[in-house]
Amino acid sequence: MTNRKTAKRAFLASVVALIICFSMLLGTTYAWFTDTVVAGRNRIVSGNLDIELDYAVMEDGKIKEWLPVKEDTNLFNENALYEPGYTEVVKFRVRNVGTLAAKCKLGINIVSETAGVNVYGDKFNLSDFLYTGVVDNAAVTAATRDQYAAFATTQFSKASDSVYAGAAENMLTLLPNDYAVGSGKDEAVFEIVVTMPTWVGNEANFLTDLKGDISDEGEEGFTNQPEIIFGVKLPATQWTHESDDFGTDYDKDATFPSYNEAQLKADLSVPNSTTILTENVWVTEPIELAPGATLDGNGHVIYSSVPNANIGTNSEKSQFAIVATEGTIKNLAIVGTGRGVGTYDGLTGDLTLDNYYAAGGSYYFNIGNGNGHNFTVKNSTLSGWGSFGGEYDSVLFQNCKFERGADNATIRAYDNATFRACDFEAGFNIDVMDGLGYTQLRVRGCTYNGNNANASEIINTKEEALALGLIDQADYDAYKWNVNPDPTK
Repeated sequence: MTNRKTAKRAFLASVVALIICFSMLLGTTYAWFTDTVVAGRNRIVSGNLDIELDYAVMEDGKIKEWLPVKEDTNLFNENALYEPGYTEVVKFRVRNVGTLAAKCKLGINIVSETAGVNVYGDKFNLSDFLYTGVVDNAAVTAATRDQYAAFATTQFSKASDSVYAGAAENMLTLLPNDYAVGSGKDEAVFEIVVTMPTWVGNEANFLTDLKGDISDEGEEGFTNQPEIIFGVKLPATQWTHESDDFGTDYDKDATFPSYNEAQLKADLSVPNSTTILTENVWVTEPIELAPGATLDGNGHVIYSSVPNANIGTNSEKSQFAIVATEGTIKNLAIVGTGRGVGTYDGLTGDLTLDNYYAAGGSYYFNIGNGNGHNFTVKNSTLSGWGSFGGEYDSVLFQNCKFERGADNATIRAYDNATFRACDFEAGFNIDVMDGLGYTQLRVRGCTYNGNNANASEIINTKEEALALGLIDQADYDAYKWNVNPDPTK
């Protein structure tokens, strides 16, 4: 009996101990076999995009050496005298010396151009008669003059954004320089052709004096032998060759370097140069046009955020998008908060605005004293407010449209001016400010609000301008008015 009780106690004690063990186990965590491997050299580096452009030095029809193209490199024969049929070819080599694949395109732009006068007495530019082309050397290894001339199909004046003609999608694609030495995958050779076609006649025949010498004076103020200086640019960006974890297309939308404010400022700083825009540009501060330079907007827009407010001690220098004391601005629109074209002081030479549009700021232009020079605006649309000073040799507005702006509809004249074949929107006003009583305003064959069906709205006289409100009574009473009805004079 006693042994049975002892065994029963022992069994109960074992059950209790087991329950306690399970309870303790539920309140703890399990242990696992573990080990650690540390990777301490996970290296991330940046790829390198680097393109070099060389040109060939030729000797006896063969390549003597390749030299790098620099900003001041003269690629073509500077002593060449172009005439119908004359053709030049320059060989180029573009190399990818970086570690990333790249795509490129070739651009050709006019750096500067000097106009001449032909034997008919007409002004002309060489860019109207020279043609250029890009030839992939893989397609043409040896060609005659006529064959090369056939490749020159792009006119210089429209070649500001010519594209390389050899690769798929009009792009030149280059693999990195470590792809395969000697494989040719990281470089390409091409040629630029410039020719004067054989169909060109005396319209490009430069006028010399009776002795056959180059004119020192020319005709109608045009001097110098006509010439053109052009530049070559080769922008590059990423190409879809390298891979990440999702494929090779992560850089398929990579864009080429865009033209920016700093580049525009640098280009316009060169006297007597020609800058042709290939895209729209944003400007945040005034950019000066060098003396004698030409800005050809090529149909593009300058968006100006130059402040149109009094800033600092010289408020005038904080407002214009383009500051121009002489030269030519054409085929350009300026919109935004600031003024369009202006001068801080007076003109230093003739200034021409051709196919120009400005709106948004308080002034489409604000030109100071003429200092004996000419100010010409033609084929342009002017919205809002404009002003020009005195002491001009002539001021001419031809085939222009004057529109009401957001706040103004006025042109303020401090000197004589001629308005020829212009249209004035209803409510626009010519404000004469001379005060000396000798200003002459000539309005020739202009229309009012686009309507010339009614004879009273064809403006040829001072009285018609007064009746339409184009000038006010004070101007009518105080200032001279030329009433010659001939719109060509």
